[in-house]
Amino acid sequence: MRAILFLMVLGPLAVLATAHSASPAQQEYSGVLASTPSGERGAAQYEDSICHGRSGDGVPNGAIPIPVTRSQHYRVLARALVDFRRGRPRTRVGSP
Repeated sequence: MRAILFLMVLGPLAVLATAHSASPAQQEYSGVLASTPSGERGAAQYEDSICHGRSGDGVPNGAIPIPVTRSQHYRVLARALVDFRRGRPRTRVGSP
């Protein structure tokens, strides 16, 4: 019982301390992962996607490689979008 009480009291404080010390990019990434997805909003934004194409095939072998987004795990897409917004785009397809 004491352990449960300890976790209930100090657990949230540990999370807040960790979130506070995280970089702005990591905070944004964590916020994206914690948000509620909206299929309607995503479909509306993706409908006019010129770069990645309506089917998400991208242009991986073009002069400026545009990555495939179709079938990507949501964490991969979230990290790529946060990095792109922060000025750290991936420069080649498949780069870490």
